[in-house]
Amino acid sequence: MWRFFHKTQQQRNRDLDALRQDIDTDVHIKSAADLLQSLQVDSERGLSTIVARNRLRDQGPNALTPPKKTLGIQKILHRFCGGFSSLIWIGAILCFGNYFLELNTYGEASEDHLWIGLVLIVLIMVTGLFSYYQDSKSSRIMESFQQMVPQRTKVLRDSERKELLATELVVGDIVLLETGDRVPADIRILECQGLKVDNSSVTGESIPLIRTANIPQTGSVIQAKNMVFFSTNIVEGSGKGVVVACGDHTVMGRVVKLTSRLPTRPTPLSREIHRFMKLVSCWAIFLGVSFFTMSIAMGHDWIDSILFLIGIIVANVPEGIVATMTVSLTLTAKRMANKNCLVKNLEAVETLGCTAVICSDKTGTLTQNKMTVRHVWYNGQLCEVMSSDTWRKYVNDPGFKNLARVASLCNRAEWAPMLKDEPLPPLNKRKILGDASDAALLRCMGILVRGGADSFRKNYVKILEIPFNSTDKFQANIHLFRGKYLVSFKGAPERVLERCSTVAFGNETKNLNEETRSAYTESCYILANNGERVLGFADLELSTKAFPVGYHFEADPPNFPLENLRLIGLIAMMDPPRPAVPDAVYKCRCAGIKVIMVTGDHPDTAKAIAKYVGIITNYDDYNNVNNNARKQDIVVTGTQLRDLLPEQLDQLIRQHQEIVFARTSPVQKLQIVESCQRLHLITAVTGDGVNDSPALKKADIGIAMGITGGSDVSKQVADLILLDDNFASIVTGIEEGRRIFDNLKSSIAYTLASNVPEITPFLAFIVLGIPLPVGVICILCIDLGTDMWPAIALAYEKSESDIMLRKPRIPQSDHLVSRKLIFMAYGQIGVIEACAGFFTYFVVMAEHGFLPKRLLGLRSMWDSSVVNDLEDSFGQEWTYQQRKVLEYTCHTAFFVSIVIAQVADAMVCKTRRNSLLRQGMGNWVLNLGLLLEIALACVVCYAPYMDRILKTYPLKPEWWLLGIPYAIIILIYEELRKWWIRRHPGAVTALTRKQEAAEQSRRKVASATTPKKQEPEEEYEDDEELLDQCPEPNGYFPDAEQCDKYYDCRDGKITDKLCPDGLVFNDFSPQHEKCDLPFGIDCTKRPKLQKPQPSPHCPRMHGYFAHEDPRNCNTFYYCVEGKFNMITCPEGLVFSEKTGICNWPDEAQKKGCGSRELFNFTCPKVNESVAATHPRYPDTEDCQYFYVCVNGEIPRRSGCKLGQAFDERSGKCDWARKIPECKDWYKDQLTDEELDALENPPPKPKSTGGPSRRKGSRPTV
Repeated sequence: MWRFFHKTQQQRNRDLDALRQDIDTDVHIKSAADLLQSLQVDSERGLSTIVARNRLRDQGPNALTPPKKTLGIQKILHRFCGGFSSLIWIGAILCFGNYFLELNTYGEASEDHLWIGLVLIVLIMVTGLFSYYQDSKSSRIMESFQQMVPQRTKVLRDSERKELLATELVVGDIVLLETGDRVPADIRILECQGLKVDNSSVTGESIPLIRTANIPQTGSVIQAKNMVFFSTNIVEGSGKGVVVACGDHTVMGRVVKLTSRLPTRPTPLSREIHRFMKLVSCWAIFLGVSFFTMSIAMGHDWIDSILFLIGIIVANVPEGIVATMTVSLTLTAKRMANKNCLVKNLEAVETLGCTAVICSDKTGTLTQNKMTVRHVWYNGQLCEVMSSDTWRKYVNDPGFKNLARVASLCNRAEWAPMLKDEPLPPLNKRKILGDASDAALLRCMGILVRGGADSFRKNYVKILEIPFNSTDKFQANIHLFRGKYLVSFKGAPERVLERCSTVAFGNETKNLNEETRSAYTESCYILANNGERVLGFADLELSTKAFPVGYHFEADPPNFPLENLRLIGLIAMMDPPRPAVPDAVYKCRCAGIKVIMVTGDHPDTAKAIAKYVGIITNYDDYNNVNNNARKQDIVVTGTQLRDLLPEQLDQLIRQHQEIVFARTSPVQKLQIVESCQRLHLITAVTGDGVNDSPALKKADIGIAMGITGGSDVSKQVADLILLDDNFASIVTGIEEGRRIFDNLKSSIAYTLASNVPEITPFLAFIVLGIPLPVGVICILCIDLGTDMWPAIALAYEKSESDIMLRKPRIPQSDHLVSRKLIFMAYGQIGVIEACAGFFTYFVVMAEHGFLPKRLLGLRSMWDSSVVNDLEDSFGQEWTYQQRKVLEYTCHTAFFVSIVIAQVADAMVCKTRRNSLLRQGMGNWVLNLGLLLEIALACVVCYAPYMDRILKTYPLKPEWWLLGIPYAIIILIYEELRKWWIRRHPGAVTALTRKQEAAEQSRRKVASATTPKKQEPEEEYEDDEELLDQCPEPNGYFPDAEQCDKYYDCRDGKITDKLCPDGLVFNDFSPQHEKCDLPFGIDCTKRPKLQKPQPSPHCPRMHGYFAHEDPRNCNTFYYCVEGKFNMITCPEGLVFSEKTGICNWPDEAQKKGCGSRELFNFTCPKVNESVAATHPRYPDTEDCQYFYVCVNGEIPRRSGCKLGQAFDERSGKCDWARKIPECKDWYKDQLTDEELDALENPPPKPKSTGGPSRRKGSRPTV
C-alpha cells in the first residue's frame, strides 16, 4: 500500500515538473506546407466531417478539465480539528476523562470538569464556524477559465465555412479569425490582413501585438509572431490559421493544470501556531508526568495522581488564544478592507508583514495600464506634456498645430458611440475604439487642441489610407483640404527621418540640416531610454498640377510621393507609473524588502519603468567606477532565464539587490517565486492576469488587482485583493502585517502570563498539600472571560515608530512565541502574578484563622466530607461546608488578584521597547477592555446566584487592594527593563545590531528630506585612505571626509569604492549601495570630492548644471557620462542650482531672472502698499487658474483644486458653481455627481503621516 502511494506521489511530482518546463514545440518554425502535411489537412478545404468526428472522439472536447473540489464539510472539519483546535480537543477529552474516572472510582464527581469540557467544545465550534465564515472562498478557478471559452467559432470543413461550438474544435481544424473574436485554441497563422492580438492573458501586457504568417528564425513559441493562443482577443484585422493544440494542451491549458496542481504552502502564521502547539503540549505533558510521578512517590493514590496529571495538562492549555487570534486577525482584515485591501485568507495578514521579496507585475500593477502622451518634440525643442496642460497653452503655437494636425489625421482611433440620452462624460473617462497608441494620441489631442481631433477631421476629407504594418513600420493617409491633397505620415522615428528633406519651424519650412537631424536622433534616444514609445510625424502638400482634384490614388504600390517629406516632430508616450508607486517602493527599501519586477514586456521598457519607480536606482548600468565592483542591478530576459539552472537562478537572486525579469512566461514567473522560496524568503506576488495565477498560488501570499485589471482567475487564487489597484496599498498591508505580528505577540505574552498563577496553585495543592488556592471554574473565567477583551483589544494598538524600518522577520528564527517571550511571560510577569495570588490567598485564610503553617499538609483532611471538626490555628472548629465556602472565597480572591495584575500586564504588553509614558494610553478599545475586565470580575464576585453557578463568593473591599502592589511592581519593573534595553542595545531582550542600524538610518532619512547648503569651495581627494575597521561585518559605509567615496564591507573585508563623477554616496541605510545626485544629501561634514572630469557644458560627468549664460535662467543641462541634454523649464520657472529643480524665481533666489510676462499676462502697475500684498488676478481664459504678482511685478501662475475656480471679488478659490461667471466651467470635465462628491467629500481617516515633498518638480528626461 505504501509503495503504491509512493509511486503515485512520484508520478504527480514528475507531471508537475513537466508542466513547469517551457513549452517545447516546433509548430511555429515549421513551414506551412510541412505543418499542414503533418496535421493531414488542406488549408483550402479544411477537415472532413468524418475525420473531425474521429479526432474529437480520440482527443476529447476542446475544454479544460475541471479539478477536484473540496467539500464544504471537509473545510468545516479542518477548522474544527486543525491547528490549535486539536490541542483544545485534547483538553476537552481529558476533562471528560477526569470527570468519568472520578465518577467511576468514587461514585460521585465534581461537575467542574464536565462543564469545562462542554465549554471548550462550544469554544471550538464558535471559533471554527467564525473562522470558516471569514476564510471561506469558493475554489472556482476552473470556472473562471471556462468563462474564457468562446461560445462559437468559424471553421472550414468539407470546403465550407461553418460555425461550430468551440468545444467541437480538433487539432487540424482551419479557423477563420476576425476582429472582436476570442481565440478558441492555440492556432498557427497561415495568412492574415492587418491582424493584431491582445496577448494579456498570456504575457500580462495589453498592448496589441502584430501577427504575421512569417516564420521566425528563433525564439520561444510564446514570443512567435505567427501564433495566437487560446483566450486571447483579436483586436484588429482578420486571418486564417490551423489549430495546433486544444483544451488542456494549449498554453492556457498548461497554466490551468499548473495552477490547480500546485500544492498550497502553509503560511508562516500556521507554522508558528503548529510550533506553539507543540511547545505547549510538550510543556504540559512534561509537567503532568513529572507531578504524576511525584504524586505517586509521595504516596498518593494512583487515581488521585491521574486526576492531578489531567488537571495540570488542562491548566496549561491557553483556551482563549484561539478565539483571541481569530478575532484579532479578523479585526485587522476589516481594518485593511477600509484601506482598500480585501483579505481572503486571515492568516495572510501576518504573512504580508514578514514579506522579504515582492515579485510585482508591471502593467496594471506598477503602471496605470493606459498609454499617455508624455513628451513632444517640434521646432527643435523637446517639451514635456504636463497633466495640467490645456489647449490654451498651445493655441498660438503654429509648430504644435502642425504636429497636432498630422497626429489627428493619421490616426485610426475613434470615440466610442454613445446613446442619445447618455450624458457626455469627461475626456479622461470616455471610451475609445482603436489601437492603444492611436487612442493615446486621440485623447491627447482632445485635451491640447481646441475642439480635439475633430477640429481637423471635419475639414480634411480622407481619400486613402496605407495602414501600419510590421515591415514598412509606417502609416500614410491622404486628405483633401480646400482643393489640395495633403499626405500625413506617421511611423517609427528612423523611418520618418530617412524620408524627410525639410523640417517645419513654426510657419516656416527649412532644409533639414545635420544639426536638426542630430537633435531629432538624440531626443529619440533619450525618450526611448526613458521607456517611452516614440512616433515620428511628417507631412507633404501635393502639387495641384500633378495631383488635381479627382486624382485616383493607389495604395499598393503607392502612386504618390512618400519621399522628400516635411519633418513635423515627435510624440512620445508611455504607460505611466501610478503616482504613489515610487514612494511605496522607497518605503519597501527602508523596510528591507526587495522589489523584483517580473513582466512580459520588452527589457528596455521594463528597465525604464523600474528606474522611474525606484526598483533600479543606479545610473546607466553601473553603480560605481570600480571595475571589480559587484553590479547591484540586473535585467534578465526570458530567453536568458530559460538557460539558467535552478542553482544559478538562486545565486542571481541572492547576489543582486535590484532585479528586473522581462519577456517572461507564466511558467518562468513560477520558477522565480520557487527560487525565492528556496532561499527561505517569504515571497509576495502581485499580478492581475491569468498568466500570473500559478505564481500567485505558489507564493506565500498572492496579491491580485481588484477593479480594472484583475482577472477572475487571479482573484480566486490570490490571498489578498487590492480594491484600488494600487501597489502602494501593499505598503499599508505590510505595515498592518507587522503590526498584527507585534500585537499578537503582545496578546500571547499577556495571555501566557496568567498561566503561571493558574498552574502553580495545582502544584502547591500537590506538593505542599494546601487547600486548592484557585478552582478550574475561576481559571476558565480568566481564560475565556476577563482576559479575552484586553487580549483582542491589543490588536488595536498603534505600531511603534520604527516598524517600517526593521528588517523583515525571518520565520525560521524570529518566532511568534520565542524564548524571550516565554521567559518574560512565565519567568517574570507570571511569577509576580502568582505571588499576588498566593499573597491574597494566605491573607484571606489568615483572616479566617488559618495561618500558612497550619495549611501545610492540610489538604486530605480539608477535602474530607466526613471531617466536620477541623481546627484552625486558633482552635476554632470548621465543618466541611464551612471550609468549602472559605475555599471558594479564596478562589474568588485569588481570581481577583490575577485580574488586577493582568490589568498592569496588558498595559506593559503594549510595546516591546518604548516606554508606556511615550506610547500613551491612546488605545481606547484597550482602555474599555480593561474597564470591562474589572466589571466582569465584579459580576463574578457580586452578581446574585454566582455562588451556585460559578461557586464564587463576595469579597471584602479591602481584599481587592491586595493585588495592587504587585500590579505596581509589574509596571515599575517593565519600565526599568525597557529603559535598560534602550540604554544598552546589547542586552538579552534588546534590538539586534541590524535593527539598531535601521533606527540610525531612519534618523538619517529624516534629516535628508531637507536640502542643506553645500560648501562653496569643493575640495578634491587624491590620497588613498582606507577605513580601518567595518562598523558592521556587512554593509556600505560612507567615507569620513570624501562625500563620493564609500566602503563595501563583506564579512569584515573592506573594499573602497567611488561614485561616478558628479554623484555622491547616499548613506540612508547600510544595507543599500546607492550613489545619487547631491541635492538633499548632507556633505557638510565630508566636503571632499574626486577631481572633476569636465566635458562640453558639463562641469562634471553627471548632474544638473545651469546654463553658462547667466541671463538664460530657464535652461539647464542634464549630464550623463559627460553627454549633455539641454532642457528648458516650463514657462515662468527658472533652474535652481541649489535644489536641482525648476522653481519660481523668488524661491530659486534669482530675482533678476523673473520675466514680467507669463502666458501673455503682465502684472498691472500698483502702488507699493498693494504690491507688498502680492496681489492676485484671474486668468481670463481659465477659471481654475489665477496669477500672483510677486511684489507686484513678477507674475506667478497658480491654480485652484479640482472643482474650484478663482473668485476675483474675494481673491480666493471657491467652488465654481458658486461663482456666476464660472458656474459652467467644469461641465465638459466633470459630471454633477462628481462635483457633488468634491464639494461634500466623505470623512477621511486620520493620516498616518508620510515623507514631505519638496516644491517644484525635476524635469523628466
